[in-house]
Amino acid sequence: MKNAWDNVVFTCSVMQIFLSEIDIDNWCKRHNFPKGDIQPIENIWNFARIWYGNHLQQDWKKWTNEQAKSIFEKFNLTHNIWDIPQTDSRF
Repeated sequence: MKNAWDNVVFTCSVMQIFLSEIDIDNWCKRHNFPKGDIQPIENIWNFARIWYGNHLQQDWKKWTNEQAKSIFEKFNLTHNIWDIPQTDSRF
């Protein structure tokens, strides 16, 4: 996630929904792309409800890195793909 905003279109485009892990393996092989984190759709849905839940509020601000890390941990998003650098910036 540390480079997610460098190319957010690419980042979002590789977040895919599959029916099985075999389908994931086939997609990765076909596209010569390493397998990343695999999460149940229910977990990602619940994560997204928190992550994006306040975006329409007028006083909304990006999460601090500590807040982002805490939210990732709450939803067991602990694969190294979810690592973000320790900075004072917001994510």
